[in-house]
Amino acid sequence: MGSFNRLSVIIAFPSKSQGGCEEYALTLARSIDQQGFGVHALFPLSKGTQSLRESFSAFELSYTPLILRYWLPGRFRRVRFAWDIFMIVLCILKKNPRSVHISLPWPDTATELLLACALLRVRTVVTFQLVGEKFTLSPKLRRWYLWARSRNQEWVAVSENNRIILSNVFGISIQEIHLVYNGVTLPKPTITSSQISEITGYTPFILTVGRLSYQKGFDVLLRAFANIQPMFSSIKLVIVGDGELLEELVRQAIQLNLADRVVFTGKRLDVPNWLYNAKLFVLPSRSEGQSFALLEAMAAGVPIVASSASSIPDVVVHEKEGIIFEKDNVLDLTQKLIWALMHMNEMNILAANAKEKAGQFSREAMLRQTLQLLGITFHNEPDPRP
Repeated sequence: MGSFNRLSVIIAFPSKSQGGCEEYALTLARSIDQQGFGVHALFPLSKGTQSLRESFSAFELSYTPLILRYWLPGRFRRVRFAWDIFMIVLCILKKNPRSVHISLPWPDTATELLLACALLRVRTVVTFQLVGEKFTLSPKLRRWYLWARSRNQEWVAVSENNRIILSNVFGISIQEIHLVYNGVTLPKPTITSSQISEITGYTPFILTVGRLSYQKGFDVLLRAFANIQPMFSSIKLVIVGDGELLEELVRQAIQLNLADRVVFTGKRLDVPNWLYNAKLFVLPSRSEGQSFALLEAMAAGVPIVASSASSIPDVVVHEKEGIIFEKDNVLDLTQKLIWALMHMNEMNILAANAKEKAGQFSREAMLRQTLQLLGITFHNEPDPRP
């Protein structure tokens, strides 16, 4: 990845795999590039971020691997912590950006990034993508975060639920945390229904999308899907995504006698095509910030069954835009799936309501508000990239 002479913005995040948080950072970087600013990416160099590096390299930018030495034994932690901050400070000084954006998949995953920016008092926007209901911080770490925030930092929550939790954890007014909803713009399908059908075996399917991790609750969905098979044996389950639990979920599907009923597609770049062809979209998450997959399902007009986790019921209101089940409750999900599949006319009405509501969560609004916090005037220009 090359270098540039344009006034730049640093886009930083600590993730070692690609998911919604990282796609958000890429979308933000593309928009900043369109406004005429250079982009410097700062994120870990790993197998999981290979495709992300390729996406970033599609436009002019430079890249520095973010190294956070979490693996060092306890007696070296203070040394590695200070060293990592020092290296980030050097990177910022070298690039001399007008501002920095930090996207956090979890609030305390990259304290070093926040502290390095605070030491230099560089204009920084920190977006908290996911804040769990049981999230806590030690008193010392809490003081560090509040000190960092006082030094030219703006904090952003992506849902009202996350905003309230952050306010309570840090003991600050809710008005001191910006609320910028994630936003999506769903492209038109690029492949035909017949191509999807070839993969699914020409049968109707339930779709779910996300990183294959415990947080996403796919194990709950598999058990519920097994329960409805006696009534809906012609329907398949399609799981789009990749992650650390892939092998475990495949084994679970085999143990539940679902080997020929569940399709694991891996990570795909054509998710909208699957949404437009799905019978139902299910989001079984145990926690969410504001799910991009859920917003895309709403925009596609596919009927939705989703868990009660975090901010999901605020986005999809039960029996208004979709059906909500109690998170982690296999029996409740089973019952809600049966009801949805037996009442598709009613589900289609809810889906139409959700599609209309999806207009409130536009990508343009998300970018406009975030770039304004970074000190950049947003001009909505079409993105020529796929």
